[in-house]
Amino acid sequence: MFGARRRGSNPACSTAGSALAIEVVGFADGMCDMVRGLVLLWRDMRLRAMVSRMVWILLALIVLAAVGGFALTRIVERSLMPPETAWYAPLLGFLLGVLALLVGLLLALMLYMTLAGILAAPLIEPMVRHAAALRGERLPDDPPGGALRVVWRAASNSVRPLLHLLLCGVGALLLWWVPLVGPLLAAAVWTLGSMRYLCFELIDARAALLGWGYGRRREELRHHAGYWIGAACMATALLLVPLLNLLVLPAAAVGLRRPRAG
Repeated sequence: MFGARRRGSNPACSTAGSALAIEVVGFADGMCDMVRGLVLLWRDMRLRAMVSRMVWILLALIVLAAVGGFALTRIVERSLMPPETAWYAPLLGFLLGVLALLVGLLLALMLYMTLAGILAAPLIEPMVRHAAALRGERLPDDPPGGALRVVWRAASNSVRPLLHLLLCGVGALLLWWVPLVGPLLAAAVWTLGSMRYLCFELIDARAALLGWGYGRRREELRHHAGYWIGAACMATALLLVPLLNLLVLPAAAVGLRRPRAG
């Protein structure tokens, strides 16, 4: 009798354990696919040629994003700085400096991913198709329209995720004023919002060719959260490495095997 109860309670635990295991495996797959993308960029002669044509564009964009991101962060930091006569000014100034560095870095990275994802979209799309062909995949044919249509599509696909990121930024500013834990909560909200936005940028190249809108992309990110979080974590780590950060979007375009057609 008691044995039957124990057996009856096992399926729920087993299901939860299986779901967790699937997400952990997906997390590892997402990280590994980003690395595979880098390797493929190096090994495949045609992909190397494609990257060489866009590397100067990406370099200019990352410099522009870094200058803009840290400049905006500096403006916000100065507006939040307390009067120098306040007793807590040194401590708060130190915390502001540390958090400004983190926020500025994340803002610069998000600006770069946004600009690169839009302006370099016509160069990234052929890379996605070539990598898919190497894996034996068949992607839908793209309607005519040229580079301008591809840029416009990439820009329109970034609007809603970008609005969500801006809302996270506003929420982080409001949380900043919560006593004691406010700065930490603000940093957490901004970091999570940035990671979510990064996932939407990573999914864009393949999802656009599959004709997926915002809702379909959101469902993909939700159902395969482990995979995309793993890919975003690896992408973030690569974005912090000089020169390798230029290859994050191309590596994602050729390495990530999701989303899949069908």
